[in-house]
Amino acid sequence: MLHRAHILGWVTGVRLDEELADCYRAAAHGGADVMGLAHADLAPGSPADFVLVLGQGLPQVVVDMPQRDLVVHGGAVARKVAIRPTWGTRATPQTWTTAP
Repeated sequence: MLHRAHILGWVTGVRLDEELADCYRAAAHGGADVMGLAHADLAPGSPADFVLVLGQGLPQVVVDMPQRDLVVHGGAVARKVAIRPTWGTRATPQTWTTAP
């Protein structure tokens, strides 16, 4: 969804933080809206599908599309990357998947 939000912001030429956040909301929830489904969130009972990224805020994440440091699918860690120790430095990624 981050890539879709990034492309939407790029082709529409948005610049403001709120506009970039709107691009994310359209990418993340637009499909559910069209199909009449509830939005996915981090509430109890919701599907545990999410990514963890390093960023200063949603607009910056939409613009920069940082690496996904943690991917959780169905409540299980699907991919984990070594977290960078400080902002702006790059650790050598060490990726692994967890056993079921």
